[in-house]
Amino acid sequence: MSKRFGEAMRLMRRRNGQDCETGFAMLKPHAAEHLDELIEEFHREEDDQGLRAWLLELIGEAGDPRALPLFVAHLDDERFGDWAIWGLEKLGTKEARTALYRHRSNKHTWGRSVDHAYRLEMTPPAVDDYLRLRKESGLSARTVEEAENGINGAWASAHVVHVESGETVGMGRVLSDGGWYFHIIDMAVLPHHQRKGIGDAIMTALLDRIGEHAPNAYVNLLADPPGRRLYERHGFTESAPASVGMRRV
Repeated sequence: MSKRFGEAMRLMRRRNGQDCETGFAMLKPHAAEHLDELIEEFHREEDDQGLRAWLLELIGEAGDPRALPLFVAHLDDERFGDWAIWGLEKLGTKEARTALYRHRSNKHTWGRSVDHAYRLEMTPPAVDDYLRLRKESGLSARTVEEAENGINGAWASAHVVHVESGETVGMGRVLSDGGWYFHIIDMAVLPHHQRKGIGDAIMTALLDRIGEHAPNAYVNLLADPPGRRLYERHGFTESAPASVGMRRV
């Protein structure tokens, strides 16, 4: 095991989100060099399914045809389906395109479902849950009055509930004119429920809802660092330097 790979894996195994992001960033530009180690680590890991998802994403970054069988094997896996699809799309070979076509023809869907431990509902969270999710996921804190006035003002909303505990653990909302312009906001997942596909499921549900109403919609969002890889997987790209986000201060 190389020194770089060993240090990156040590960071990614920590529960601290920033350390995990740092470890991922260490390997991302060198994924092709570490492909064999990444695949071996993916097969060796049994307990941390979130870590396996990150490894599969790094394997996709390598863009190496040797990863084709691994991606195909996990297309129907509800835990890793999105990363397998993304890896095949990034690979872009004839064999990868054929595998994607067959998968989509059989499934009739491009999304993924939330793990059975969770339930996704297309409604806004309760005010208390909304405030808690913003605070604990690292978004700016809002007042109760602001939440009460705004929680039902979105064009579409989704939240995810942990079935066993009944706790609301993730959310996302869409602001829109209802015609062509859609702005995604409040994407948040509690730290101890991250890396389980919840953010992907929320984003998929919101984009599906937009697509049903406006196939040619213009969809944008503001991307904080922790969510950028999620947004990229769903087709978002940086608009700068042509346009940049601005806010009034």
